Amino acid sequence: MYNDLSGNTHLLDGGAIDVLQALRAGPADAATLAAGLAGRFEADADELSAVIDDMLAGLATLDLVEFSPC
Repeated sequence: MYNDLSGNTHLLDGGAIDVLQALRAGPADAATLAAGLAGRFEADADELSAVIDDMLAGLATLDLVEFSPC
């Protein structure tokens, strides 16, 4: 994925792409994303929420997402 703001290119796995696509609809926390994506992955929403939370932190370090106050 090319970040036109930073000029960096990143190789992302399918899960990260799914999360980024889900975020195109608007801001969401890990629990909300997990509830929406749980059907695509054979995982419990609570377990998936923890994975997505870590994934969001990684995407934030790449400047692909940013956290905003609720």
